[in-house]
Amino acid sequence: MALAVPAKPGPLEDKYSAALWDKYQAASGRGDLVTAMVHLRPLAEAGDAVAQWVLGQRYWTGGGVPVDDVLAHMWSNLSAAQGVKIARGSLGLIANLMTPDQIAEAQRMAREWTVKPLDAKSWDAEIRKANDGGIDLTK
Repeated sequence: MALAVPAKPGPLEDKYSAALWDKYQAASGRGDLVTAMVHLRPLAEAGDAVAQWVLGQRYWTGGGVPVDDVLAHMWSNLSAAQGVKIARGSLGLIANLMTPDQIAEAQRMAREWTVKPLDAKSWDAEIRKANDGGIDLTK
């Protein structure tokens, strides 16, 4: 399966990426999983393979987002395609809970997925909306 692999981030993206990871970990540490997901999602959407795996796990367990096996499979699949070994193991476990139609949907979504560049301005705006309760974390 051919999936989009992100280009190497530039220095600004690296700095923003590190800040998002810090904010994700701080929010997770204090048990605020919804806020943690707001900081994790842009990393996953920008193509960070570890963030994709973590996001997949969150969708699998419902940690800060609704349980969704299709999205759990999709994000784990994207992570596995970039070489994250634990994501490959997760795929089998998640797939055992899914119907063939759900697996096909998750695979279709992974094939159609494209990198969303890590843009501080747009993500800061989304974080502000999330803090006001206006963001849909179910996507």
